[in-house]
Amino acid sequence: MKHHICRYLLVLATGCMLWACAKPDPTVILGNWKADAFAIDSLKVPIAPNIEVTRNQLILKTPDGLALQALSLSAIRAERNTIELEIKDALGVSLVFTIENPGRIHFKVPFVNRDIAFSKQ
Repeated sequence: MKHHICRYLLVLATGCMLWACAKPDPTVILGNWKADAFAIDSLKVPIAPNIEVTRNQLILKTPDGLALQALSLSAIRAERNTIELEIKDALGVSLVFTIENPGRIHFKVPFVNRDIAFSKQ
């Protein structure tokens, strides 16, 4: 009986380790995302456009959902808790988003060290 329990626990632990090492799903980023507003005292100011991510484009949008600009993507890559969107014809420039959970992502603005959070719509 003890051998069966130990064997079961070993198989379960191995399965959990393999699952934890599995490649993340890059499709998590697909869809519409609303940027969180930045609070300054009692004033909330939008500091980033909303975005829509498709398999081929990153679309910057107004709060009303109107498209401001569409950027073609050459690749979407996922690693650990990040998803990278490589902009087509931009000399290898990519935007890297950190995945908090399937409904929330973050983008750290370079040079100003400001984090912008997005919620899935």
